[in-house]
Amino acid sequence: MALVRLPVPYVPLPLQMPTRDPATQEVRWEAPHYSIVSSLLPQPLYAGAYAYGRREPRAVLVDGQVRRGLHRRAQDAWLVCLRDHHPA
Repeated sequence: MALVRLPVPYVPLPLQMPTRDPATQEVRWEAPHYSIVSSLLPQPLYAGAYAYGRREPRAVLVDGQVRRGLHRRAQDAWLVCLRDHHPA
């Protein structure tokens, strides 16, 4: 599911999220950026579900070298998916 950014008027929300200052590594609270919110919304945890095994490790041989990475599984192939696990 892809999120589409719609042109809506800017309305500041009283929502603050923790971030780290790159120079001092101190935690500070600030308004979330669009990219943060758009990455949180598709997460099963946000919808009240517990999910495990959404990605699987794979190794691919490219030009004689092994490339390792995580690949998404289809939702019906997740190892665990408990819907309505907690309030959303």
